[in-house]
Amino acid sequence: MRNKLAETDKIVVPRWLLITIIIYIVVFTSGMYLRYSSFQNSGSDSVIHDVMINSLSGDFFYSKAYSLSFLGKHFSVVFALIFPIYYLFPTLLTMFLLKSFLLCIGAVFIYNLSERMLKYKHAKTFLTLTYLLSPLVHSLNFDDFFAVFIAIPLILAIMLFFEQKKWTIYFCFIVLLLLVEEQMPFVVIFLGIYIFIWKNKKIGTYTIILGIISLLLINTLFIPFFSGGDHRVYHFRYSYIGSDFSSSLYNIVTNPLKVVNESHLISKLDYVWFFLLAFLFIPLLSAFSLVTIPLFLLNLLSSNTDVLCVYFHYVGVIVSIFFVSTIYGLRNIEKRGKLSIAKKIVVLFFVLTLVLNIFFIVPLLNGPTSEGLSVMNKYCPKVVLTRFDSVFVKTKIKDYKLLNDFIRKTPKEAKFLSTIELFIYVKDRNVEIFFPEADAYDSDYLIINSNTQYYEFSALKDIINKIEKQNYDLVLRTATYSIYKKIV
Repeated sequence: MRNKLAETDKIVVPRWLLITIIIYIVVFTSGMYLRYSSFQNSGSDSVIHDVMINSLSGDFFYSKAYSLSFLGKHFSVVFALIFPIYYLFPTLLTMFLLKSFLLCIGAVFIYNLSERMLKYKHAKTFLTLTYLLSPLVHSLNFDDFFAVFIAIPLILAIMLFFEQKKWTIYFCFIVLLLLVEEQMPFVVIFLGIYIFIWKNKKIGTYTIILGIISLLLINTLFIPFFSGGDHRVYHFRYSYIGSDFSSSLYNIVTNPLKVVNESHLISKLDYVWFFLLAFLFIPLLSAFSLVTIPLFLLNLLSSNTDVLCVYFHYVGVIVSIFFVSTIYGLRNIEKRGKLSIAKKIVVLFFVLTLVLNIFFIVPLLNGPTSEGLSVMNKYCPKVVLTRFDSVFVKTKIKDYKLLNDFIRKTPKEAKFLSTIELFIYVKDRNVEIFFPEADAYDSDYLIINSNTQYYEFSALKDIINKIEKQNYDLVLRTATYSIYKKIV
């Protein structure tokens, strides 16, 4: 007999879940501010904030960091939905709150989907808490803000509306998902294939068609148009496969073994194995897990192994699909009359998630050199892993206060140049992004990260020599940053 929620098809948020979401947002927003004030933003927050401010000024999606439209790097049209919010609250706190909200709102869809699909009455509670407590979810709070955070609740909502047969809302959310980033059409195509084979041929066909059209338009027309013909993300990650999107698809289809060998894909399969272990292999009990195939392939084929770091945003959409697969997998167990087994698996999954937190949290408390699961540390660049050990944070916060005091004492009309990692800390002044390869630097003050190499330009020492040759004097240096002032 169908439960009340399934009969009404209303989205329900019980009081305990609402309170949990509020606590979640407060705790992780505070954690993100601590991360920001200890100089642990990698620079992407600077890019997104800059895009937001430029868009509100009428220069839609323009990015100073890329000197072109942001859509030329990532086709994240969905950011337009955030413009009105940023217009009312143009601060970093808005970005932090949005990130936590987007992550934890997925719990609402998991609760309702579990209630609808599973007979075990406590499954919805266990699975919702497992999602909120999963380090694969909450650790994303400590990455910079990316459009894929919008995709996480979208995918969960899409499957809830599919099960409710609310086709108009379903396709509206599909369109939103397609506007998140350029890899989402692959997800929609595989979602359509799944629906066509196992659920609904008509809806599956429409979904596949939307995915294919979007894939071709975004990658062969829109991104080349906004980037001036240069797909930057593609060239950074997949240029070894082909000279452009079309040739890469051709080479993958006609010579897959060569692509596998050159990408060293086999040696990186521990990445997939880690996800399966973290979910107790439950997603494999449902064909819905096949929707993750393009995401796993995109990450495994990338020449940039940062995409395999399980602390980074690249895991977000995989995790949301695996949670849906888990619900469907448990339903398949129940349909075979194994309700008691399903109950035990749900509880075991919850316990495993609690244990997994230890391996995620220890590196954050003790620094990125501490031991965790090998696959976690193997692909993560140590210099950008968030740290929350007390000595490190106190030192960084001291540097943060020094920077604020220094900027406050400079003339209001002063012009700044700043590396992208530090751009966000000077956002309220007349500031441009510092490109070391420029022939000449035009600013009153120049701020660089003390321990970075900017893109592929040169070593930090070479950058400093060039700065000093252009009549800049060092006026403040900490372990985090160096500030130079133009000699008049």
